[in-house]
Amino acid sequence: MRTRFLLLPFLVLLLLPAACSVLEEAGLLETAVPATPPTATVAATPAFSTTPDFTFPAAQEMRPATRVAETLIVWMPPEIAARTADGAAILTDQLQEFNSAYPDLTLVVEQKPIDGPGGVLSYLRTGREIAPSILPDLIALPADQLTSVTTEGLIYPLDDRLAPDALDALFPAPAAMARVDERLMGYPFALTHLMHFAYSSSQITQTLPLTWGRLITGTQNSLVFPADGRMGALLALSFYLDAGGGLTSETGQPALQLEPLTLALEQLRQARDNGFISPQSVNLATSADAWQAFLAGAAPIVLTTPEQVLSQRGGAPRLGYTVVAGLNRPLTPRVSGWVWAVSTPDPARRALAAELIGALTTPEALSAWSLQSNMLPARRDALAAWPQEDAYLNFVRQELERAEVNGLGASGSVMTALGNAVFEVLSAATTPRVAAEEAIAALTR
Repeated sequence: MRTRFLLLPFLVLLLLPAACSVLEEAGLLETAVPATPPTATVAATPAFSTTPDFTFPAAQEMRPATRVAETLIVWMPPEIAARTADGAAILTDQLQEFNSAYPDLTLVVEQKPIDGPGGVLSYLRTGREIAPSILPDLIALPADQLTSVTTEGLIYPLDDRLAPDALDALFPAPAAMARVDERLMGYPFALTHLMHFAYSSSQITQTLPLTWGRLITGTQNSLVFPADGRMGALLALSFYLDAGGGLTSETGQPALQLEPLTLALEQLRQARDNGFISPQSVNLATSADAWQAFLAGAAPIVLTTPEQVLSQRGGAPRLGYTVVAGLNRPLTPRVSGWVWAVSTPDPARRALAAELIGALTTPEALSAWSLQSNMLPARRDALAAWPQEDAYLNFVRQELERAEVNGLGASGSVMTALGNAVFEVLSAATTPRVAAEEAIAALTR
């Protein structure tokens, strides 16, 4: 049987034009290599190859449980497949190693966005009636979408398909992400958006206060952060939840409460008025923007995430790290993440997809990929395998042990309303109470 392995940029995946129909796309999935190949070889610069042929090591015995599965299709977005060149190379090697254990398997790996007309979710919703044979068996999915795709019947449970201790190895927040209505619907592998402060150790030599009121009062320190982006909404959300706010109405619809939201926005207004929040913040949309402003001297403190800090390894100034101060105690860190989910109704392919999840999320495999991809692994033992001389990891590990899930998607209505409210308050366009009223009204339109 032929074995083929389709890869795109960095992972050398074959990127199909979004304008193609599903049936046209099916015709692009045929690229073959000999059935009995020589030793594996990979081009030195695979990121720029468009239709590469790969060969694999000598055959190993297939397990009977997966012998009947002839093809396994994996779809993942650029955020995972091609986040960094080194991470993509490691992922390529891991996929090749898995494929080498199943010489009769046609492993197809494609890079696709999650949302949009040519995205994973669009194809899953429409493709089963048109061309089900080209749909994926395994997908990398944002954890905050797990509930909706489960409700729509787009993915299938993983209960009894993973090792019994697989969930025990996870940090608390990803362990909570994995389940929908007590069913294991996805396996978390990477964590994102863990907010914390980084600061210049040469400018700040004393411990920063752990409460917001003390942090922003009577100090020459200042903070820069991307107030016109996701992180601004996340900061407001954290203050709002710290103030006792809820996120749903009595009928289960997205909702915000006036008093806790006003209190949350008031913290930002006070910090702005005290000169603690850098005026540049309102013009910054991403963590990278805020980091560059921090390095340029806009403020000695920056609100950031591990993804940003890890991407600067070896090139960052001497830094200190601490929690985000809250109303009466440090804010509870909230994380998002990525999960592997099985999207095929075929039992044999489900079994094989679960085996691939297991192979990609062993402590060794997940540690190697996450370290080179500048992403925190969801498993404790994978993070423990990172180089331990880095003091930053001790801080991050403690934060992950107390972190909770941010179940709100980046484009969700609540996050949009919070982001708009933060921008209005920090740009002095309105008061915290009026901004809170407008955010609540936006959710009822």
